[in-house]
Amino acid sequence: MTINLVLTLFVHLAHGQTFEQIGPFGTNANKIKDPNRWVAVVGDSVVTAAASGDGISATIPGLRTLFGDFFSSQRFTATKIVKEAPTRIFYSAPEFQKAKWYRKLLTNFGAKAALRLDSPENSFAYKVGRSWGVHASDIVIVGQDGARVSDIPWQLSRVYEMKPGTLPPVVMVSFTANDLCDDSIFTRTIEEISALYEAELSRAWHNSANVLRPAKNGTDFIVLAPLDVTTVITNADIQQKQIVFEGKDSVTCGDVRVGALDGGTLGARLMARTLGLMCPSVTKTNHLNPEKTQRLKDVQTAMVEAWKKQINLLNAQYNAKKINWLLVEEVRELQFTGEDIAGDCFHPSPKGHEKISERVLKAYPEL
Repeated sequence: MTINLVLTLFVHLAHGQTFEQIGPFGTNANKIKDPNRWVAVVGDSVVTAAASGDGISATIPGLRTLFGDFFSSQRFTATKIVKEAPTRIFYSAPEFQKAKWYRKLLTNFGAKAALRLDSPENSFAYKVGRSWGVHASDIVIVGQDGARVSDIPWQLSRVYEMKPGTLPPVVMVSFTANDLCDDSIFTRTIEEISALYEAELSRAWHNSANVLRPAKNGTDFIVLAPLDVTTVITNADIQQKQIVFEGKDSVTCGDVRVGALDGGTLGARLMARTLGLMCPSVTKTNHLNPEKTQRLKDVQTAMVEAWKKQINLLNAQYNAKKINWLLVEEVRELQFTGEDIAGDCFHPSPKGHEKISERVLKAYPEL
């Protein structure tokens, strides 16, 4: 009986009006204002600006509000309405149609969750696009929370829900941590991890070949090197950042990192566990684990090298077809402080996204 109840609840949460209102064609899809000046954004929860909104907090009421939205037929009016919002494509029609029934439910569930968790108008990509003079709705975000580089083909396919039928002049790409969240990175050798990541990148772009159709004057892929995740572990100002937390008057990101809240109330333990599970290899590592911190840094360095190799191969293969890739490695040098990190002690805040956008604009100042 309990299992049936859980399944019924999940179906209710995952299905409903999402398909009709945002489903396979997203929000604002097919409505490009300027076919010569639009942008697509591929990636993970950094490109969607997850957890950067004002209403996200590590509290039971906050969690209750989040899930309460799933039951309400007024979710769209209850959620903050942005006057000049970017376009979101949560999944494409082929992506949804080819999925098995349980994947359809999970896909819809993810789309609903994204409406509440993400604030894409805070994203560095949105800020960059607006600085280039791109219409807000012509900034097309196809990235998704929790995505890995293996999701690149599906995400690029979502771009074709837009009417031009080609890629835009610029595609921004950013994947930071999901490919290293598993604790196996602490047991495998760097060589093994690097080889696996290189193979995953190669496979992703090989599987994207049929959707690499450039814009009339060509398409540039701007690839951001993975942001340095060790910053949220080692930076003293971030560790001292005060956050809103269940049942506590004063909690810092440092408290969350070292597990100081694990023995609190049931609600506090739930919130601590939730924050810890976002990306376990990172969110469960703290400044008292220098060996693990260094391993994370080494793994990300290997990932950057893998991107460099892949980009060289892609440019050699597609340059004649007017498709080019550029790596923005400078974002690795960003020094974030407490105000640059969201209330989950992990994702960038609006100010953090501003810093990222400045580095991208320095490398690629105009469209």
